[in-house]
Amino acid sequence: MTKIFTLDEIKQVINPEEAIQAIEEGFLLYAKNLVVVAPLASLEIENNGIAKIKYGYIKGKDTYVMKVGSFFPGNTEINLPSINASMQIYSQHTGAFEALLLDEAYLTNVRTAAASVIVVKYFAPEKITKIGIIGTGIQAKFQLNYLKHITACKKVMIWGKNIASAEQFKLDMEKQGFIVEIAKDISDIISQCNLIITATSAVKPIIFADPVQSGTLIISVGADTKNKCELHEDLLKKADLILADSRIQCCELGNIAHALQTRAITEDSIVELGDAMIKNIRRKDEQQIIVANLTGVAVQDIQIANLAYQALLKKKRN
Repeated sequence: MTKIFTLDEIKQVINPEEAIQAIEEGFLLYAKNLVVVAPLASLEIENNGIAKIKYGYIKGKDTYVMKVGSFFPGNTEINLPSINASMQIYSQHTGAFEALLLDEAYLTNVRTAAASVIVVKYFAPEKITKIGIIGTGIQAKFQLNYLKHITACKKVMIWGKNIASAEQFKLDMEKQGFIVEIAKDISDIISQCNLIITATSAVKPIIFADPVQSGTLIISVGADTKNKCELHEDLLKKADLILADSRIQCCELGNIAHALQTRAITEDSIVELGDAMIKNIRRKDEQQIIVANLTGVAVQDIQIANLAYQALLKKKRN
């Protein structure tokens, strides 16, 4: 019989450090060709939103995972979350539907934030002076809460289109121990922060090449569809290192895809995150500008779903 788990149950068993470790392991498995990932399935709901299915399995394990996620931007106007998702776990051996995780995109938020932590672990400047966050939604909060597991930096500058959301973000994150300043303009973040994370639904670039200072690490987590773009192609051209969570996927989605289309960069300039970890590709000096494009890979969903499922089963047995 299929087991069904609610958001509240799932939240109780997720440990951030375990989640980060699971996602890091996932990128390594992906780079070693031990993960089977099916092509991303996408369905555009005319005038309303988009639904996506990410699915796959890890060779030698017991399950395969399917995640159905959606993005309906108009939901914010009716006090509903714009992003939603659930995860389905099946047996690799029999195809039996083992579990349904009704996580409401919580696990997606966790695995996305965990991926940024991994990028910071391997590619951040030696000293992070101030963290810049562009976007003030749920994922932006997850980013900060997970970053505290890799950096002691508490100084944060944020920018968002909605000042009320920015002020609420400031209040919420100061309760978590951060020192938060609201930027008047994105340029303030670019000039003062050497770790910048963009978590928006922008369809036009919000960060350009010229103002970016040497030594900055920029992580884009919002540009995960064909129409989204947070970073101008000239910035990717200027970058000393371009990281992709998945080379295949990033060549079709988001910032890297846009830069390829304009021929600002070539595929040869893209380094996959797992490959960089295995081949010991790191920041060469404190002057390098490094850009990471995280579009969200199925292996992250596989890892976080299995982590949650095993923890839920263990709790149930106890």
